[in-house]
Amino acid sequence: MKKLFEDAFIYIGIDEKKSLVSYIYKEGVKKEMTDEDFKTAMTRYAEVTEQYKPAKLLVDSKFSTYTIVPAMQEWVAQKIAPRTISLQRMAFVVSTDIFVHVSLEQMMDEGGIADKYSKPRFFEEVNEAEKWLME
Repeated sequence: MKKLFEDAFIYIGIDEKKSLVSYIYKEGVKKEMTDEDFKTAMTRYAEVTEQYKPAKLLVDSKFSTYTIVPAMQEWVAQKIAPRTISLQRMAFVVSTDIFVHVSLEQMMDEGGIADKYSKPRFFEEVNEAEKWLME
């Protein structure tokens, strides 16, 4: 996995052989992610997706504490999703925080984002998500 972006909250990497981009929330982050931090990370993810055109996305949000509010969900639907058209499969490892988990699912429903891809799947473990992505 080649690291393409990293900040205080997330790590974005690409495995070109697997055509897989990974968006991973870091463990043990003490600082709260702001909407601006989220926008910065999502913009970088869109840039990576446009540049490498991966077919698969793995989002590991199990350590996320950021709840994606409706305004940010709409922003993703309008500004980010149209830039990620190369993706065919999306797997999400969900947070144990129910609000974070639900906000992620709501974001995928916003503006029909999920309809643009084969049905995104949600998992509890990274290895389950990776296995499904590689099928």
